[in-house]
Amino acid sequence: MKILVTGANGFIGSHIVRAFHKTRRAQITALVRPSADLRFIRRYPVEIMHGDLADAAFTRDQMQAFASVVHAGGKVGDWGDYKDFFKTNVLGSLRLFDATRQDSDFVYISSNAVLGEEHEPEAKGETSARLPVLEYAGESLLPSAMNHYRLTKALAEILLIRRAKQTGRRLTVIRPVWVFGPREFNAGPYEYCKTVDSGVPLMPGCNSNRFHTIYAGDLAKIVVKISENLKDGVNIYNVGNPQVPLMQDYWAAFCSAMGVKPPQHLPKWLFYPPAMLLEAAYSLAGAANPPLFTRARVYMFYANNVYNVDKVIDDYGTNEFTSLARATRLTVRWWRMNGYL
Repeated sequence: MKILVTGANGFIGSHIVRAFHKTRRAQITALVRPSADLRFIRRYPVEIMHGDLADAAFTRDQMQAFASVVHAGGKVGDWGDYKDFFKTNVLGSLRLFDATRQDSDFVYISSNAVLGEEHEPEAKGETSARLPVLEYAGESLLPSAMNHYRLTKALAEILLIRRAKQTGRRLTVIRPVWVFGPREFNAGPYEYCKTVDSGVPLMPGCNSNRFHTIYAGDLAKIVVKISENLKDGVNIYNVGNPQVPLMQDYWAAFCSAMGVKPPQHLPKWLFYPPAMLLEAAYSLAGAANPPLFTRARVYMFYANNVYNVDKVIDDYGTNEFTSLARATRLTVRWWRMNGYL
């Protein structure tokens, strides 16, 4: 079976390519931008197709060979202009859906972020209301780019589901919780580990909030299993390890893997105002990259975020997950072996 994987050179996409390769059951084509860095997928026997979903000239003719599409590409992060998130995450996703064969299966890698990442004591399920915009302090004057990401992923979900129902096409939306693992640089753990490894003794955090995560290799295996056994109609799955750690234990596992002492946690009120000032200063300066702390990042250190993942386990029997201790060791070892830590 010929499968197209978008974003194949990225963090999650490269793990998906690896997982498909290990099954030996699919012929993979990686859709990447002409300027893409291919170092993470060069070792695998994949065909490379150059193209940019944000480009209106992207043509249907290129897409007719594929029986299945795994759309893992997109603009991820908490920094940048809304129009750039919209162009890539919404328009690009719709362009891909319309350009590919209407009898092909479509798997969209969305995010738990569409359900909101506010402090919520109860686990959110697939039918929970979307809450992609959080009202951070000063939001009307200083819009958070984390909201740009959440909102455009939610819009893409809504519009793809509408398209699929109109055409009768099989669509599965996968909402991973927070993903970590080798080749991650922008989702939080790498920046945290770099900061702690440098000797910073104080960080935001508390000892009561749970933080739902999944190891990238485990997510990739689930994506492959779903892709190979797609159900009829439109289906949505929250995907995460059913064992949800306290956030302090999550970060402590990384510290243990690095052999360093975990930093002390300070209350939110000490970090939030400086984070807001940094975010404003970086925005006014037109900085290409965000500061270490933004309102969204600080907020996340104190928020309880848990998602119900029973549905994917029940439907696909996906109940084998890498332990947190082993997953963090593998991640830190990869960073160190490749000179990133």
